[in-house]
Amino acid sequence: MVKRLLWLLPLLILAAGVWAYADGVLRLPWQETAAGAGGGAEASRARPAKPVAVAPVERVTITDELTANGTVRATESVTVAAEASGTVEEVMFEHGAEVDKGAPLVRLDTTEAEAELSAARAELETARRAFDRARQLRANGTIAQGPFDDAQAALEAARTQVALAEVTLRKRTVAAPFAGQVGFREISPGAYLQPGDEITTLDAIERVYVDFMVAEDNLARVERGQTVTLQSVARPDAERTGAVLTVAPRVDPVSRQARVRAQVDNADGLLRPGQLVLVNVATARRETIMVPASAVVPVGYQHFAFIVGEDGTAQRRTVTLGRRTADRVEITAGIEPGERLVIEGAAKLRGGDAVRMVDPLAVDASRDTDGGATGAVPAET
Repeated sequence: MVKRLLWLLPLLILAAGVWAYADGVLRLPWQETAAGAGGGAEASRARPAKPVAVAPVERVTITDELTANGTVRATESVTVAAEASGTVEEVMFEHGAEVDKGAPLVRLDTTEAEAELSAARAELETARRAFDRARQLRANGTIAQGPFDDAQAALEAARTQVALAEVTLRKRTVAAPFAGQVGFREISPGAYLQPGDEITTLDAIERVYVDFMVAEDNLARVERGQTVTLQSVARPDAERTGAVLTVAPRVDPVSRQARVRAQVDNADGLLRPGQLVLVNVATARRETIMVPASAVVPVGYQHFAFIVGEDGTAQRRTVTLGRRTADRVEITAGIEPGERLVIEGAAKLRGGDAVRMVDPLAVDASRDTDGGATGAVPAET
């Protein structure tokens, strides 16, 4: 008989628990919350008011942004090379120097080119005198049209030879095609250069381009003239502002992205061609509700916030989140402007809790005196 009673004892305990639960004697945490959310004033009075910090819900204007990795490019960039063959007579720049447009960089030996120009000018003078005589004789009818035409053709040929000799002489001096910063000096005096041999690089970096890729489903958000903000990976503190210059008319069929180019001032030269930067494109401005991240309590896949009602109790709301920043969260649904939102102390609240509004620092102090314990907000059933 005793053994039978011992066997029935667990069943009796389980039955008693079910009866207590059904009769309301035993109340689980989420039942307290549900009762409080339904206006359980008695439960609120039974518990001491919890200190919370409160702020009115307000709409603010925010800027939506697209973020991408970009590459810095010079607005003008060229490899400076020799146009003629010859021995380097003089190098006229230093490594990394700033140069103006037309500034001489390298001068090749000009002895042969100057001699060719002198000979061409002498031939031109001879051809000019011969043409003058032929013109006089033709005017007097002494010579036929043929000899006169030959003299005129010889004069034009001599002029062409002088022009070619002048070009050859000019090519003995290599000049900067635009203002910018030269790179390393790749040659020395006495070196023999062939056409195309590299002398240095030249980049215009007072203003720079920044190229980045945008996915095709975001292209409609990017337009010419939109503000871009750059942060260098090497110098995160050096933030720059520029504007979208152009959006490529074609989308890469493999990556499904299009190239976008922005232009940014770089007077101090901190941005260098080839450098990696973080690009933020301001795509739109709109009004929304932004709240401190501490006002939102995540539970599983849901998010909750608490509003203080007219009766001084906490009302739990399920909220939908949007954009996030370092310390603030956008709420797109669940609360309305003008309501009193709990911004500190939300993590220890349950729906229907009585609250008293205090300074945020006081909330932190009370949390310390409570031993740092916080109650999780249960999901509604």
